Amino acid sequence: MAAAVPPRAGRGAGRGVSVPAPPATGSRAAPPTMRVKIAEPANKETSPVQNRSLGDETLAQSQNNLREYSLLIEYKHLQMHAPGGVYVMPQFDTLRIWHGIIFIRQGFYRQGVFKFVISIPEEYPEARPTVTFFSHVFHPLVHPETGELDLSVAFPTWRAGKDYVVLVLAFLKKIFYQKDLFTTRNAPNAHASELYQNNRKEFIEKVEACVRDSVSTVLENSPESSIKFAEFNSSHEKIREALLERQEPTEKEQKEGFFRWFTNVFVDQLSSASSAAVAAGTSASPGAAYPQNRK
Repeated sequence: MAAAVPPRAGRGAGRGVSVPAPPATGSRAAPPTMRVKIAEPANKETSPVQNRSLGDETLAQSQNNLREYSLLIEYKHLQMHAPGGVYVMPQFDTLRIWHGIIFIRQGFYRQGVFKFVISIPEEYPEARPTVTFFSHVFHPLVHPETGELDLSVAFPTWRAGKDYVVLVLAFLKKIFYQKDLFTTRNAPNAHASELYQNNRKEFIEKVEACVRDSVSTVLENSPESSIKFAEFNSSHEKIREALLERQEPTEKEQKEGFFRWFTNVFVDQLSSASSAAVAAGTSASPGAAYPQNRK
C-alpha cells in the first residue's frame, strides 16, 4: 500500500481526510477506504493579546523582584544604622515580614524585652509598613487588643523615597523614652494616656507589670519567628566563644559576599522567570512584549 501524504500544516488540520486504497491486484479484493485523523499543529502561534498579557506578567514580576532587591539593600544597611538595642531579622519564607526585639535600658520600661513584627506591603516603599507587638505593651500608642503601634503620629503621610523602615525602628524605640508621646491625642490606648496624665502611680504600676510579663514570657516564641529564645546551655557557650574569636570581615569582603549571593539567587531567579515567559510564547512575537532594538 502506498504511503498517504498528509496535507500541509494549516490545511485540513483537525479534519478527517480520506486516503484511497491502492488498486486491486489479481483476485485479491481491494481493502476498504481508510480515514486518517490529522492532528492539530504542535506549534500554535499566540495572538497579540496573549503576547501582551505574557509581557505584562513578566514586567510585573521584574518590578516585584526589583522591589525585593531594594528591600534587601535596605535591610543590609540596618547593620550600620539600626537604633541601639533593636534587632530585626526577616522571616525565613518571606522578605516582607521582619521579626524584631527591643531591649529597654532606661525610663519607665527599663529591663523590658519586647518582641514585635514589621509587615511590609508589596507596594512598599510607596505604602507604609505596620508594626505589631507580640509582647504585651501597656503604652498610649499601642492598641491594647491588637498590639499594633500607631505610626500615624510620626508618619501622617508616608513619603516614598524619604521614609524607610529604619525610621520606623527609630520611632519604635522613641515611644519608650520620649514622654511627650504619652500624651498624644486620639491615642489607641486612651486609658494608658489618661492614667499617665492623671494617675501617674497606677500608670507606672501597669507599665512595670507589662515589663515583668515581657521577661517571664521571653522564651515563648512565635512559630514563624526567625528570632527565637531558649534557655542558656553549654552549646550556646561554644557558639558565644566562637563569635568572640571570629574576626569581623572587612567592608570589601562584606560587599563581595553580598553581591555574590545576589548574583547566585536574585539574578538566577529573574533569568529563570524571563526564560519561562519566553518559552510560554512571548518569543512568537517579541514586539508585543518588549520594544525592538534599533539598529
